[in-house]
Amino acid sequence: MNAGVGGSTHASVLIAALSVGAGNLGGAREVFSAVQYWQRCSTNIDQWRDLINDPPQQERLDVWHPMEHPPGFDPNGVSCPQPVIQTLEHLAAIDGTNHLGWLYKNRSVLEGFTNCPLAFSGVAAAAFYDLELLPEQAEMLYLLLRLPGAAVHALEQEKLGWRKYPFFSKGFKVTE
Repeated sequence: MNAGVGGSTHASVLIAALSVGAGNLGGAREVFSAVQYWQRCSTNIDQWRDLINDPPQQERLDVWHPMEHPPGFDPNGVSCPQPVIQTLEHLAAIDGTNHLGWLYKNRSVLEGFTNCPLAFSGVAAAAFYDLELLPEQAEMLYLLLRLPGAAVHALEQEKLGWRKYPFFSKGFKVTE
């Protein structure tokens, strides 16, 4: 939205969206890590508990900071948002989504282990694991799927202009 209202090129809008959507907090790298958790634990609740209580440590320096929370869960959340629950419920009802179904049944137990509510990134990771995507593939697909929404936000805001930017709803005056 910032790039759109600021008059940036459409390509730069999408690059900005990729940059913001790539991280460890609700981003594609979190999905990567969450799919790795699925690879290690599958539907074994004891393995999930052990992995959450003793997360893997980075073996080398990386561009990514170590995860500060269990991947797929929202460290800033108080309870699982209704849209996350509804999405999980809908996806878990589809034939062949064994891991999503397991996550739906065990969500509250996992949230107890993490002291965090499930996030959309966690639902996406389970869906990608059910689709048999590797962590790298899941990370890339998650990034790609974020782009249409970012494009729409930028185009909408570009048309509205900065005076109707959501943060300025109570008025904003430019002075010299």
